[in-house]
Amino acid sequence: MAKLIAATSTTLKIVIIGAYVFGVVFCLAGVWLVYLGAIGDTQFSFFGQTFKSSNVGIAALFIGGVAVVLLLRRSLGTLEGAIRAETPKHTHDKAPLQHWPNKKTLATLRTKIKTLSDTQWIILNAVAERNGVAAWTLAEQLKVGPSIFYHRVNTLEQEELLILDDKKLYLASAVIAVAKGKSLADLRQ
Repeated sequence: MAKLIAATSTTLKIVIIGAYVFGVVFCLAGVWLVYLGAIGDTQFSFFGQTFKSSNVGIAALFIGGVAVVLLLRRSLGTLEGAIRAETPKHTHDKAPLQHWPNKKTLATLRTKIKTLSDTQWIILNAVAERNGVAAWTLAEQLKVGPSIFYHRVNTLEQEELLILDDKKLYLASAVIAVAKGKSLADLRQ
């Protein structure tokens, strides 16, 4: 994680910190305006919701609170992605019982592929077609949101079907060995 954070530009850090400061200042200003009893009809639409208040301080507090909450969610999601990207990979020699069994055959691979969700299947099939594809590029090409994409990739990796290595996705060697050149799409049917 340290490498990714160190590589982040100074401008981006300033923007993020500035946005947090902006949110907190709006919250504090809202509290202060409520304390002073500032009156003024306020109405605005925010994320499709209409907000009405007779106190300007309540509106400022709402805007600041929403800004801080959204920034926290996004920042924590980014940190989670950075941690996941730099977590050492463990060898997958022994599969848990609920995963693809230790005895990997074409029949067990076919069964495993048929139980995948549509999103997992799309990702696995795309990796099979272009083994060694960059994860971020694939997420953009498939138009799958980053959080859903990496969650599904993580699941496929735990199921011993994919390997995420150096930000690239590869089919697991057991899948390649068992499929023996057969198309995964044929195995799903």
